[in-house]
Amino acid sequence: MAIVGREALNKATFKRAVVHVPEWGGDVHIRELSAAEVASVQKIATSAVDLTTRTVTDTTALARFQAAVIVAGWVDENGAHVLTDADIDTVLAQPSQIVVRLAQEISRLSGMEQEENADPVTSAKNA
Repeated sequence: MAIVGREALNKATFKRAVVHVPEWGGDVHIRELSAAEVASVQKIATSAVDLTTRTVTDTTALARFQAAVIVAGWVDENGAHVLTDADIDTVLAQPSQIVVRLAQEISRLSGMEQEENADPVTSAKNA
């Protein structure tokens, strides 16, 4: 096995997937989040839950967590981000079913969910 040096940081590849969104009539390209992106969205998630009781305390922050995950993980076929932070409110205006599905898939790719169908409370607790 080769010893990896600093140059490996320039070769980072992100896991990618395509999610079919029939409500929009097509597919969405997604990728796993970087460590910095995970930290950013988990900060939002931790403001939405009481970690000792595992209960949602702020549903608005919980929705913003899901929207932020989508903004960070939605890419085009070349891997470039499709959305910016300015699009969070636009994402929040979409049907909940779509937002939850995309956020869950991006979270799964990013290793933020410990089990299938884990919820954002679990993701926040693992932050």
